[in-house]
Amino acid sequence: MADNKNDVQKYRGSRKIYWILFPVLAALPSVWFSFVLGYFGESLHLKSDSKLTLVGIIITVLIVLLSLSWSVVKSVGSYKEMQESVSTSNLLQQLSSACDEFCEQKYSALLLSIDNCLRGLDSPPRIVGNPSQQITAIMNKFADCVAESTKLRKTHLVVSLAYNYPHYKTKWRWADGSRCEGLSVQELAKNPSTTFYQISSGTQSFVFHNDKIQAENNNHYVMDARDKSCDKIGSIVCANISVGTTNETFVSAILTVSTYGRKLVYNNDEKTINRIQYNIQQILLPAIESRLKTELSLQFIAYMQYHGRPKLESNLAGAVPE
Repeated sequence: MADNKNDVQKYRGSRKIYWILFPVLAALPSVWFSFVLGYFGESLHLKSDSKLTLVGIIITVLIVLLSLSWSVVKSVGSYKEMQESVSTSNLLQQLSSACDEFCEQKYSALLLSIDNCLRGLDSPPRIVGNPSQQITAIMNKFADCVAESTKLRKTHLVVSLAYNYPHYKTKWRWADGSRCEGLSVQELAKNPSTTFYQISSGTQSFVFHNDKIQAENNNHYVMDARDKSCDKIGSIVCANISVGTTNETFVSAILTVSTYGRKLVYNNDEKTINRIQYNIQQILLPAIESRLKTELSLQFIAYMQYHGRPKLESNLAGAVPE
């Protein structure tokens, strides 16, 4: 512990020396040529008849060499810092990829467990923890990322999640913390003019409308109460986050990003819209998808444990995880 404290103190000391030397050495050539030689050159016998004396030449050469040496040292230091930054970035990327791989493996194992439970080959395992809270936490972090990437205040956007269990024929319901002001989730699912319906009906798996007014004019969006209070200004994004295999859907889930009073791209610039859409669809959503599906799977297992195995109308044998 003492060694670590000494190392920290040494590092802080070296940084103080750096910030003292940096302005001095950076300004030294200018001070030497414009001030010292300009005003005191002849009185100090550094120059005579506008020409440098031998002493003046020697000192000038030393100052120039010192300045060049400092520039080289500074450049090497900056290069090393850049290399360390790249190395750290690569390490974090590897760690993130490893976490994603672990989540995918866990999700695949949960799909197999659900499949076995539905076919009566196994009993639902006891779920420890609160998947509902985890789902809410994931959505909150996703909202933070969307706000950061689009430079919107978080108060201008709402991230919500609706889900149902097809095997139990349950109605659509909002996840904890999700909401749509003025419209019930059942209305959204039944109205062909809603963005939600485009996903729930299987017509689309991802929908992005930067302008809600334009989407409404094309019968692809229905304004809610908050939209009307914000002069219908906003954007809407919907994505299918369903849990299941190639043969069966265990949990139908739709993630929605809705903005109010601000659009994701305020000026409707096509290039910017394409970039924001790409960031959400190809970067942000994949970053949370396996984690969100894992928690939805755990929540479904807990539901099975409480309600028992449903009566199945289809044969689940041989289902392969997506």
